[in-house]
This record gives sequence, structure tokens and C-alpha cells, in this order.
Amino acid sequence: MKSTPKISINKFVEYALANGPRRTRIIEDIIRPKNYLVDTGYNDIERAFAVRLATGGSSTNLLDLDLHFQRREARTDHEESRILNALDMIELARTLDLSRFDNLNVERVTTKMPKLEVSGLAVSVNPSNTISSSQRGTKTRLVGIVKPYFSMTAPLTGSRSSEKAALHGVLLHWYAETFLQHLGDAAASMCFSVDVFAQEITSAPKSFKARRRHLEACAQEICDRWSAIKSRIADDQESIRRQISR
Repeated sequence: MKSTPKISINKFVEYALANGPRRTRIIEDIIRPKNYLVDTGYNDIERAFAVRLATGGSSTNLLDLDLHFQRREARTDHEESRILNALDMIELARTLDLSRFDNLNVERVTTKMPKLEVSGLAVSVNPSNTISSSQRGTKTRLVGIVKPYFSMTAPLTGSRSSEKAALHGVLLHWYAETFLQHLGDAAASMCFSVDVFAQEITSAPKSFKARRRHLEACAQEICDRWSAIKSRIADDQESIRRQISR
């Protein structure tokens, strides 16, 4: 079981918008992960997409990955569905319009990046790329980050997801402010959430103070509940072991 409070950026945004029962389930699933990992292929797609961003639109890595998934043999209907979903996502990542990044310096992140600490909660952001651009009349550069988002069932953008995209962007801007100060001034307009399935690219909102306070409160709530939920899960597991051993 996870011993210290931690969460991914996607789950943190979901938590911030969720009701009470769903919030509890999110913490439970982090503390006690499922025994199996769903191989969506999205991590590989994200890495290949990061290369496309950094090379001005080259799709070579995504095409190679497409061939890899086409050659993969499906042993079950479920695995076949996962492969087809991955192929669809690769095509969407390959054809996504990247004109928003014209005239910006885009570099791929190749080293392990630190987690963002919010009220004692470690948030995994894992940006795929850094962005930089010159500022007119000054030597200091504007900087930001890119984070691709992959989901066919829970879009980041759209009329029903505007606050979801805003919170995602706020965390990206917060991350850039925290860890990219040595490169320049972090700008909300340079922090991009890329919803690959929806084919939408959004920048972080300029208005972020109230949203950061909300995220801080959510992070504090997770930390406050973490030990209690962890203890309950341990008690439940011990009870199950005792019943099995009888």
C-alpha cells in the first residue's frame, strides 16, 4: 500500500471536481492499487507525441509505434479492444494540428521531473515538453510546459469540461513557476493541456488564485484523510485474511 500522500495530476483534477463517495474511492485506489495494470499503450504514445512536438511535427516515432501495435497479437477480445483504441489514439496524436506551437521553442523532457507539492500532497505532473519564447524588450524568456491528456471516455475539454481543463492548466502553470524559474518567467499562456482524443489544445487560464486555493484545500483534505483510509483498508485486509485462515 502507498505510504505517503501522492496523486497524479489527472486524478487530482478529478478529485477536485468529484462528490464525496468518489473522492473516497480515488484515495482508496491510490493507497491500494489494482493488482493488474491496464496496458493502454498511452505512455508509449505520449513519449512518441513528445518527439513530434519537439521536432516540428515529425510523425516518424508515431508511425513506428503504429506498426508495433498493428503487429501485436490479441489473445482476448478485451486486448483487441485495447489495441484498436491505441491505434486510434496514435492516429489522433499523429494528425493533431500543432500550429499553436509555431514560433515557440519546444524541447522534449528527457529526465525524471520532481513532483509538485501542494499542501503536503505530492502531485505527479510529468510534463512531456518544455516551451520557451523570447519577450520583446527584455532578455528574460517566457517559459511553460506541455502535458498531453489521453482519454476516450472522460474528455478534458468541451462545454461540460471547461473547469476540468482550467484546473489542469492551473497545475501546469503552478508547476512551471515552481521548477522552471531558472529558465525564465512562467506564463499561463505557455502552459498547454493537449486533449489528444478531443483534438483540443488549451492554455492555462490567467485567473488562477481562487483555483489554487481550491486545489490547496483538496490536497489538505487528501492528506488529512490518508492515514484513516489506509488504516481502514489494512483492517479490512486483515479481517479477510482471518476469515480465509479459519
